[in-house]
Amino acid sequence: MRIFMTWMILAILAQSHAAEQMIDPTQPPAAVLPYLPDVQAESAQAWQVTAIQDNGKSGFAVVNGQLVQLGEAYQGFRLISVKHQQATLINKNGEKKVLGVGLASFVVPAQPPAQVKKTKQAKTIKK
Repeated sequence: MRIFMTWMILAILAQSHAAEQMIDPTQPPAAVLPYLPDVQAESAQAWQVTAIQDNGKSGFAVVNGQLVQLGEAYQGFRLISVKHQQATLINKNGEKKVLGVGLASFVVPAQPPAQVKKTKQAKTIKK
C-alpha cells in the first residue's frame, strides 16, 4: 500500500510540473509580443470625465476626479473646449483628447506641420 501511495504522489507531482510547462494556446506567439500595445498601461492611463459645465466663454470638466477649468492644464494637456457633453484637451505636440461623459474617449494624433512652398516674388521695375 505504501508503494502505491508513493507512486500516486509522484504521478501528481509530475502532472503539476507538466502543467506549469504548458503553453497557453490563447496567447499570441512570443515573436509578436514586443509589437503589441501594453493593454494594462493603457487601461491605467484611461481618462474619465464625470461632469462637464459649459458657461459660454467659461466652463470646466471633471477629469479623473479633478476639476479642470477652461484654459487650465491637466497632465500636460490644456482644456480648450467644453461643449456638447465633450471636453477637448490638446498638448503642445498637437495631440487632442476628446473626452465625453459616459462615452468612449478618443485621441486625435498630432498632424505634422504643413509644408509651405516658397513662391518667387515678381521683380519690380524701377522707372
